Amino acid sequence: MKVQQMLVLLVLLCAVPASWAGTSTWVTTTGGLWSTPTNWSPSIPGAGDTAIVPNTITSAITATGPVTLLNLTLNHAGTVTFAASSTITGSLSQNGGSTFLFGGELLSIGSTLQLAGTSATFALVNGSAAVVNSVYMTGTSASIRINSSPQPSALNVTTYFQWSAAAALTDQQSLGLGSLNLLPGANGVISGSSGNMNMSVAFNVFGTLTYSAVTTGVRTFSGSFRNFNQFIVTGATTPLITQVTPGGVFVNYGLLTIDATTDFRLPNALEQRGTVSVTRGRLRLTGGGVAYAGSNMTHEPG
Repeated sequence: MKVQQMLVLLVLLCAVPASWAGTSTWVTTTGGLWSTPTNWSPSIPGAGDTAIVPNTITSAITATGPVTLLNLTLNHAGTVTFAASSTITGSLSQNGGSTFLFGGELLSIGSTLQLAGTSATFALVNGSAAVVNSVYMTGTSASIRINSSPQPSALNVTTYFQWSAAAALTDQQSLGLGSLNLLPGANGVISGSSGNMNMSVAFNVFGTLTYSAVTTGVRTFSGSFRNFNQFIVTGATTPLITQVTPGGVFVNYGLLTIDATTDFRLPNALEQRGTVSVTRGRLRLTGGGVAYAGSNMTHEPG
């Protein structure tokens, strides 16, 4: 009798529809509203779903209300705008030359922001903020735009940040007030063998940032770089900054470690409030001096 009851229960359980994560693909070639059911196949993506915009789409897609997804994959060259607070529990992958524009209050990305496509752009506007587990800037001419007008926007990275291509961190208004914050406990790497890197935001390092093996290319800097914890210069490097517009600021509050086979050069003044340790190579200021405030300078011969 018990066996029969268990079999009946198993049949009933199997007959109950399960709610599984699915994949929804944008099918309208003319763009449009995210919330229009006919723009998607098989349906509007929701929490636990992966939304895909294929490379056949070039027009703008706009979500006016909150969006919750598992993953968002953009393979196209158009613009996707989220205008309200939204959550992507997995990853946002920009594989084409797409622009993702966020103008809501808070965007949460639980796993990865991947800028792999050529000229892919991730933009924060209107004082918006994003909290992202990991960021990978690997696409040629990719950019992260953190606007400062009418209010400063901010990108907060909690675990890992990689900048390894000829890409840019920019503030469209060129005010340098939009900020990228490498939060406590997070690690970041700036690397790559060639290409130009441009930065006009406030880059704040509360975790650990390593600047490694950058051998050619121009680094243009018009924002502020502030190290509050640990900044490591290693490998065969060229200057972190080779062109500075008025207002560019480099401030060390934490530990700046130089372990490089060549000089680490800054063409503007270094405001030194922490500790600088030079184990290999040299720190050279080619266009300014050092402002000291309760700091330490150490050097190990060799």
